[in-house]
Amino acid sequence: MLDDYLTDLEYSSLALPLWGIALLWLVAFVFSHILFRKTRKLLEQQALVKLEGMAALGRASSPGIIGARIGMATAIFAVSNYIGGYSVPLYAGGWLLTTCASLVVNLQGYLYVRAMTRQSAAAGSLTITKALVYRENAFSFFAFATFCLVAGLLLPHLALLGGALFIGATAFGYLRRARKADAAPAAGN
Repeated sequence: MLDDYLTDLEYSSLALPLWGIALLWLVAFVFSHILFRKTRKLLEQQALVKLEGMAALGRASSPGIIGARIGMATAIFAVSNYIGGYSVPLYAGGWLLTTCASLVVNLQGYLYVRAMTRQSAAAGSLTITKALVYRENAFSFFAFATFCLVAGLLLPHLALLGGALFIGATAFGYLRRARKADAAPAAGN
């Protein structure tokens, strides 16, 4: 039974060639970025919820960060192509799943903020710390990583396990940012 499982993992493949996976990644990345920017704009236009350190949170959409993310994806796809075999579904497929998780988190955020703009959504106002925003992102990514891990164990496929690895690393990165934000003195927007 374990031998069959390991054989299935070893022969994991993706339905598209690597260039198709890279193209899907780019589409998911662009849509995720668009949703992030739209959400940020909606947050700035409403008064119900304010985010502490909004400018710092917005740096994720700076040209330098976008270039770094594209460069990292390019490196992951290039290394996957160079190594070949199992590395394509593990790394390229896992990275695609990570970007899709980011897209889903940004879509959920956008829909939530849109719902907040309704007059009857809530009363009063709330300021959320930067640390809590990072923790909420970490928790969302931990949930996605857990899903990928469990699905990858039940349905032996390296893309799911690679997704669990990358998404889990993303979640830990957000927790690190939250701890750093907790340690920093409180600052306004």
